[in-house]
Amino acid sequence: AGAASGAAFATQPSIEITDSGGNRVTSDSSTVVSVAVSTGGTLVGSTTATASNGVATFTDLGLTGLAGTYTLTFSATDLSETSDPIALAAGSGTALTITTAAGATTYGTDFAPQPAVTVVDSGGNTDTTWSTDVTATVKDSSGNTLETATATPISGVATFSGLGSTSDAGTVSVEYTSGALTLASESVVISPASVTVTASSESVTYGDPIPAISPSYVGFTNGQDESVLTTNPTCTTTYTRSSEVGSSPGTSCKDAAADNYTFTYVSGSVTIEKATVTVTASDQSVTYGTAVSTVTDAGSVTYTGFVNDDTSSVVSGSVSYATAYTSTTDAGTAGVSITPDVSGLSATNYSFVAQNGTVTIGQATPALSWSDVTKVFGAAPFPLTAPSATGAGGAVLEGAYSYTSSDPSVASVSGDVVTVVAAGSSTLTATFTPDSSNYTSGETVQMTLLVNKADQATLTMTSPSLVDYGETITLAASGGSGTGSVSFGVEAGT
Repeated sequence: AGAASGAAFATQPSIEITDSGGNRVTSDSSTVVSVAVSTGGTLVGSTTATASNGVATFTDLGLTGLAGTYTLTFSATDLSETSDPIALAAGSGTALTITTAAGATTYGTDFAPQPAVTVVDSGGNTDTTWSTDVTATVKDSSGNTLETATATPISGVATFSGLGSTSDAGTVSVEYTSGALTLASESVVISPASVTVTASSESVTYGDPIPAISPSYVGFTNGQDESVLTTNPTCTTTYTRSSEVGSSPGTSCKDAAADNYTFTYVSGSVTIEKATVTVTASDQSVTYGTAVSTVTDAGSVTYTGFVNDDTSSVVSGSVSYATAYTSTTDAGTAGVSITPDVSGLSATNYSFVAQNGTVTIGQATPALSWSDVTKVFGAAPFPLTAPSATGAGGAVLEGAYSYTSSDPSVASVSGDVVTVVAAGSSTLTATFTPDSSNYTSGETVQMTLLVNKADQATLTMTSPSLVDYGETITLAASGGSGTGSVSFGVEAGT
């Protein structure tokens, strides 16, 4: 005979009471026949039947157990036993059983492994015909539903996928239901996900204000970000405005909090760049022809850009100078630079940039010299010998002169020709206008013109040399030089 597990046999067993010759004892309506099943099976329904007219017929006997062949043994008091094999097949599903438990996981990650649930009959046989979806419901410790999923049984087994990743961290229960089947449930641990909080690394220049340190996050899941934080991290740095270059002060964050997450922290650092100090060459003013070494030796600088009350005392080394100026650079040339060479400077917290100064070139003053001249009254007009003019490096300067006389009654000047007017002394002044624009105009030099008196020509008496006593004569003379009167006197006699 064959039967489905858990169901009453479609054909109920009937047991005849026979005599030793194998004939039914029709007069027997009292014998109670009992039934037993071989190991592994469980009988359901009434396991006894009372004979009627020599036949004991069971009414609702059934068998539950794993599919297979079982032996039914029928017995009654003082009668020999009889047995009959029966093939037991799977019955209709009555319950769900967990065949693969959901594995522990972390928040945001599916259970691993994913659960599998089997539809079984009362004997534990898989009901391969069950087609109703199985629903998995994940609940927290308060019974609140966190997540649901469904799976369609294939050959009686419903295997889930994608379950667990959106459920909150903690110990959760998973209930499996399908129609009227007895549910199955299990507990699963979902650990908080780990988020790494990294403090930002910043770059500043020495002396800058303390930078804001910001956190960055790696590890949020389910499309979440730092907006789920219930407490934002506190981020700080050991940097101060006086922290020196090369010290690499640290940055750090702490005390973040959020449901479903734990936090680990990674430190950063602050890189301190050198502040820039501008080294500016001082402007200079020189005259045309000044030696280059005079300019560079006179070089000086000013510093701008120190912070934290630092001064040039923190600087080591020295500045040298280069210049576009030469001793032949024309006066008035614009944009002539003097450049500080800062390569020899060093400081822990500073770098240096050079800023040019300007060399202003003024006109040089020519050197003039002129020798005194002596003349005698009556000398013919004469041309002046020009003064000598020298410039930078002893160069002979060319140019034009104009002349004046301090006493035109002694000597007058026209152009460069002097006319002697009378004996005496006059100061002659020469004013120089150089041909080169590198020298100043209007410089003067003086010399003294001395005019000596001329010797007189011979004066001869033209009066009679012999006269009579009492005679009146007129005295006269001739010769001499110049104009004027002649006075006469008696040297001897009366």
